[in-house]
Amino acid sequence: KVTGVILTIALLTLPAVVARQWLDSLYGIMISAMIITAVFCCVGLFSSYALAESYSLDFPSGALIVMMLTILYGLSSVFHVMRNKF
Repeated sequence: KVTGVILTIALLTLPAVVARQWLDSLYGIMISAMIITAVFCCVGLFSSYALAESYSLDFPSGALIVMMLTILYGLSSVFHVMRNKF
């Protein structure tokens, strides 16, 4: 049960944090977070299915989605810092 709560909180917060790094308006952050969430949910579901069919790897789709969002957050943070430095 705790794992599901952690994954849900991560799925709700990570897209908004990524959008907040690049946008200032609340409306823009909300729209961008919805788009990021929709795209990464679809990509995560298809990736989980493809890994199961191609390589017989059984990854939970929720964990894969959050892992991909975490990678996006890390890349976004690096590029945001680089943009502000130069």
